[in-house]
Parts: sequence; structure tokens; C-alpha cells
Amino acid sequence: YFTFLVNKAYIKSSLGQHKIALDLYDECIGLAKDLYGRESEIYGTMISNSVYPMLGLGGNYKNAEKLLLIDYEITKKHYGDNHQKTAMCLTRLATNYTSLKDDKKALDYYLTALEIVSNTIGKNSNDYAIICSSLGTHYAQTKDFINAEKYYLISYNIRLLLFGKSNSLNLINLKNFVDFYSEFEKTENQKTYLLEYLDLLKRNLLEMNINFSQNELLSYTKKILPNNTYLSIFNKQPNKYSEINIGCYENELLLKNLSLRNQQRIKNS
Repeated sequence: YFTFLVNKAYIKSSLGQHKIALDLYDECIGLAKDLYGRESEIYGTMISNSVYPMLGLGGNYKNAEKLLLIDYEITKKHYGDNHQKTAMCLTRLATNYTSLKDDKKALDYYLTALEIVSNTIGKNSNDYAIICSSLGTHYAQTKDFINAEKYYLISYNIRLLLFGKSNSLNLINLKNFVDFYSEFEKTENQKTYLLEYLDLLKRNLLEMNINFSQNELLSYTKKILPNNTYLSIFNKQPNKYSEINIGCYENELLLKNLSLRNQQRIKNS
């Protein structure tokens, strides 16, 4: 029953149904405490995972910091200071400090996390790519164009090396590029990555026999990439994406925490 609740909470959270997800996580936290204890890794994970839907409902980042620190202390107790799981806790804290405008602390945590992962599982790892992507977003939000582009490219190149060009994880990096180049008015770069994004989307989505018209595709894409400048790109190539099958794709945070059996159930659904 606990596993069922955890899986359901992940799904609701990934769908943006924050109130339902948060209620489920509250129940998961209570069960984790009763089943495994307050010092267990799963208890810390449930607390950390409840942060996203809480913020989605308008929760404040100071409360999020308290929850993320609980998970960090529990993880550090189980794995020590120099472990990739500890590094990922630091990354989540760093992201929260960016939102709190505590840029110095955020940067310190990001760089510490990168050093830990580099010294444990190496730079050519997905964890290193995740941290670089988050660090790129931090630099983008603090208007450091050079470093933002640098870390976005590092993350993207690692994933190309690990998974190849057709892997759905690259959608995350391509989306970062489109948003980033839109903000800094690099129109040609944005066009390149947007077309790559849509090509990859077309190859990776599970086909559900739902054919989108061009206008429906534009509407769908706008929800994912909420910037205005990509509209002119479509106007120049009105027929290139007139037919595309849209389905559901694998959310890395969701599927990382699900069993292979449940992953297959989601694919079949």
C-alpha cells in the first residue's frame, strides 16, 4: 500500500495536480515514519519529494529549505559527506537558495555537489549532468550568460555521450536552451534547438494515435516552452510539423523511483 501511494504521488506531482500529490505525500510521510522511522532514508526522501507540490500550491521557499535540510541531514548520516546522494541533496538545496535570492550559498552548494560527484562517480555521469543543468539555470537567473551557456552545454554533451542523441532525457536540455536563448535574444540558436527539440519529441513520444494539427502543436508546445519568439519559427516553416503524434513521455524523476514492472504499466497505459 505504501509503494502504491508513493507511485501515485509521483504521478500526480508530475501531472501538476499539486493538492492531490501533497495530500498523498503527507500520508506517505506518516507511513514512512511508522514503518521505517524518522531516521530512515525513505522518510527523508518523502519529505524532500513533498516540496515540489507544496511550492506548486504557493508554499514559501523558507519552509522548503527546512524540509530539504531534513532530507540532507538524514542522507548525510546514511552515506556520509562524500556520496552522490548527498550531492543531489545539496543540489536541491542550491536550487531552493537560488529562489531565495541567496546566490552565494546556492553557488557554494552547486560547486560542492559537482566536486563530490566528480570525485565519486565521475564527470561523465547523469548525476553530474543534472547538477550542471541546474547550475546553468542558476547562472541564467543571475544573468551570467557565459557560465549559463557553459554548464548547459556540459550537461547536454554528457547526456549525448551517455544516452545518444535520441534519448528523451535530452528534451530537458533542449528546453533549457530554447528558454535561455529566447531570454538572451539569440534567435538563431533558439531556432536550432527548438527544431531539435521537436524532432526529438516526435521520435520519443509514445504514439497514442492522436494526430495534432499545426495549431494544436503550437498550443501544446507553448505550454512546454512558454516563450513568444518561437512562433515566428513556425511561420517560416508552416508545414514541417503539420503532422505529429503526441503521447506521454517518461519523466526522469518519476521513473527513477518506480519499479520496472510499474514503468511497463505506465508505457502500456
